[in-house]
Amino acid sequence: MFSFRKKMTQLLPSQTALPGRSTPMQVPAKHFVNGNSLKPPFPEGLQRAVFGMGCFWGAERLFWKTPGVYSTAVGYAGGETKNPTYEEVCSGLTNHAEVVLDNVRVPRDHLIGPQGHGFVLSQVRLGPGRLHHATRWLAEAERAFDMMCERAQSRSSFGKSYTRHQMVLEYIADSRIELETAKLLTLRAAWKFDRDGNRAARTDIAMCKVYNAQVVHNVVDRALQVHGSLGYSGDMPLESMYRMARMASLVDGANEVHKVTIAKSELKRYAPVEGWPSEHIPTRLAAARERFAHMLEAAA
Repeated sequence: MFSFRKKMTQLLPSQTALPGRSTPMQVPAKHFVNGNSLKPPFPEGLQRAVFGMGCFWGAERLFWKTPGVYSTAVGYAGGETKNPTYEEVCSGLTNHAEVVLDNVRVPRDHLIGPQGHGFVLSQVRLGPGRLHHATRWLAEAERAFDMMCERAQSRSSFGKSYTRHQMVLEYIADSRIELETAKLLTLRAAWKFDRDGNRAARTDIAMCKVYNAQVVHNVVDRALQVHGSLGYSGDMPLESMYRMARMASLVDGANEVHKVTIAKSELKRYAPVEGWPSEHIPTRLAAARERFAHMLEAAA
């Protein structure tokens, strides 16, 4: 439907071009970071300096095994898991991890851009990254919507089906309206990104990031409400989806920051006026009488 991912392939090295990377990755049967094959053991007792955090995808074991680099994952119940497995990360036993750099040296020929331009490179990634988030949230919201509708068709209270309770019907209607609105907003942002690039689509991406974060939270919240205590329990995915949905307004820039971006972009299209506002009715009426005075005289 759209191809905004191609922008990244034009700006960043190939996923298999190891000598040009300073980020970790996995290829079959081997782990690499900074272009080097990695072997255990993991370093112990390092003076930790938190560099960043992120989930770990596609590896049976976390692969921060170059000297001075390791990771921890913080559990939801507190504490840390050193070098958690991929299954532990995805099962919810651990949360996002801290990537710790301690006296790490990166060869000059391994840089993926000019020195000091890391922030610029991160912003190039964040544009399409936010669009990916917004798209994924829609899929999750649709899943919650399906669960809500199935539950409404299957349950009854006060002697009648949930589908005959006006409040439940409102939940369903509001959710569908928000979902379809968010789809169109996301499609427009992706189309503009493909046509004009990341900078031109900045405001559109910010809008769909903010709005889709609200939509996924709203839909999951309604679905959980319709399920009652079952939805709040671990027997349904809604409980973990609700935690994720609450996170949506925080990641890749808090919604408040994006709203500032949107508002500033809109204000550029306007200029201050002296005296009465431009839509002041008495002023406009006087201007109209002056403009059409000849017609008024002819009509008299």
